[in-house]
Amino acid sequence: MQSYQVSHRKLVMRSASEPGVDPVDIIFDDVLGMKVRSSYRELHITNSGDPVEVDDFLDLPQRYSLGYTNLTVFDGKTSGFVVCRRLRVRPAGLDDEREHVSS
Repeated sequence: MQSYQVSHRKLVMRSASEPGVDPVDIIFDDVLGMKVRSSYRELHITNSGDPVEVDDFLDLPQRYSLGYTNLTVFDGKTSGFVVCRRLRVRPAGLDDEREHVSS
């Protein structure tokens, strides 16, 4: 995990830097809840087909009508989840102001 900003409810995960590969930031915006590891060797993100664990963790059934999505994050062995409104991927280190200017 690169950072979590409580005031903005934003989770940022950064890929490892490898020769010849530009790192990216994976940004989860408006995070309502999460269960993630501090780092992953590889990362897969999918829509959660079975929200039972999330429902046990978050007692907010109306989140679906509010636009939140349950995402499963896993590395092939261990899974967790992030409940957020939006997922973005951008070049590592780009801040939100520069992202909006260049969009």
